[in-house]
Amino acid sequence: MNRKVWSYGFSLLVLLGLSITVTAQDVELPLTWKGEGKAMVMMEEELETIAFEAVINIDTDGWVTGKFSNEEGDAKIERFYYSDPVDGVRNVVIVVLDRNADESLLVLLQGKVLKGQLMYGEVLLKKFEPEGAIEKGLNLGDKSATAIFPDYMPEGLKNALKTCKKVGCFAVTGGYAK
Repeated sequence: MNRKVWSYGFSLLVLLGLSITVTAQDVELPLTWKGEGKAMVMMEEELETIAFEAVINIDTDGWVTGKFSNEEGDAKIERFYYSDPVDGVRNVVIVVLDRNADESLLVLLQGKVLKGQLMYGEVLLKKFEPEGAIEKGLNLGDKSATAIFPDYMPEGLKNALKTCKKVGCFAVTGGYAK
């Protein structure tokens, strides 16, 4: 795995998490959330820090687009999941497909969003397999937000979280853009 792959994956995941936060607030759609963040990931036996910018857009129908960017390029959001906020905290899982490296990677950002301004959590990944069970279970390409609950999480997401390897952590700060 190379630095470029991680950079794209983190950027996309952060972007997705931010978009989920936006839908939880008293903000009307469509909306845009922008932020800056860092991820620390274990790559080839070495801990690396990756800085990135995130932009999340949600249209009036709840469809999410956006990207994570740094000096090595952009990564786009493939899927995102969110819970209802409790005391200003929302659980999120952002799925990013990084096709910018020698081998494509499936990256999941699993974390929390605080008051629509801070998202943080773990970075998980696996090699992307176009016809793989995890990829099919996640229904990649569906850009709509999917709700998760304490007693319910889609089976495909559960399997992805169990299968993907934890490789680091991330944090992003930002806010709504006009």
